[in-house]
Amino acid sequence: MLSVDPYATKVLQPDAHSWLVANLESVAADAGISPDRIWTSMYDTDATPAEIEYLRAFRRQAAILGKYGLVFVGENPQRDIIAAMSYLAGALLRNRTRARVMPVADVLDYMASDGHPDHTCLLIPDFHELIVGQQKATRHRISKLVSLLLKRQAAGLQTILYVSDMNAMQLEYGNLIGRHITSHYHFVDVG
Repeated sequence: MLSVDPYATKVLQPDAHSWLVANLESVAADAGISPDRIWTSMYDTDATPAEIEYLRAFRRQAAILGKYGLVFVGENPQRDIIAAMSYLAGALLRNRTRARVMPVADVLDYMASDGHPDHTCLLIPDFHELIVGQQKATRHRISKLVSLLLKRQAAGLQTILYVSDMNAMQLEYGNLIGRHITSHYHFVDVG
């Protein structure tokens, strides 16, 4: 049971969101976020205008704009990518869009046991990070990531990624993923 009134921020409205509040904890758990992300306005976060515009045009992204996601690029110690993605997921949930924040390792585990995640929007806060001494991705892992992005695109599903350095990602994951993301994703520069 929640000890906070989810309507207090005025982001959620009883007539429009009672279904969501009634199932708040299970919806938040399915999304991989804490419930407060659902009742927090994007305007009360450090969201960029590009993120807010992406959300406004969310339902038109694939069909009209030919875009299948958003990619956060760069490094900025002041920007918490997991929080940013959690708030994006919360905003999508408020608008009856099934979203989930999942680290890439969890996505790969999910794919091994349950197939591809079918959430309307999948947010991966660590799709590619440049970490000194980190072992390179295996061919199998890269193949799985290519499969994930292409199947989600074919199904008209959105994917939001974090990539610390596009050039390094393309060197490690290959030109196929690099070209796919460059062609089909909006970019948000975080540093």
